[in-house]
Amino acid sequence: MSRTEQLRVDLDLLAEAMRGHLDAGGAPPPCAHRHEWLSDDPHDRAEAAGACQHCPVFLHAACAAAGRHQRFVVWGGLDWTVKSHGARS
Repeated sequence: MSRTEQLRVDLDLLAEAMRGHLDAGGAPPPCAHRHEWLSDDPHDRAEAAGACQHCPVFLHAACAAAGRHQRFVVWGGLDWTVKSHGARS
């Protein structure tokens, strides 16, 4: 399977898991309608990464982020923001 095909599978699984969770009456994920996951402030992103640990689709989000080679924001409990010297925050 190509990387593109794997990414599609990961994103489809993430969307399916989220739909199933919400359809079953589950609460929205902690990142819904919140700015911390997209913040320029590393402290906000650290708080967001911690909140991911309790998310029902945590593993799906982490797989999707890894497949996308994220370069910014928080996905799956990790801050994927790349600092100017190339290391993640």
